Amino acid sequence: MTDAVDVCSRCGTATVTGTVAAPVPPCRACGATPDRIAAGATGRVYTWSTVHRGMPGVPVPYTVAYADFPDGTRLFARVSGSVGIGSVVTVVPEDEAGFRFVTQEAEA
Repeated sequence: MTDAVDVCSRCGTATVTGTVAAPVPPCRACGATPDRIAAGATGRVYTWSTVHRGMPGVPVPYTVAYADFPDGTRLFARVSGSVGIGSVVTVVPEDEAGFRFVTQEAEA
């Protein structure tokens, strides 16, 4: 079960990791030591956009956002639920390859 996201403070690469208890591996892109954000962490939306024209095979529309977390990390991901600037979002791993944000409204 994935329950953390590692975010490189040097290059910004985000990687879904195994567990919060596992050692933090070096960034795959640049080798720096990333910061870890646990699944369930909450942040606030910095900016967002709804995509209406996607690539072939990708259903539209979908919403993406940048969210700021208390430790200063900023993540980019798809969003489930109604979103606006300042909305509170939670990090939810989807599978071994990714994660998304869920708004508090969508959790209810």
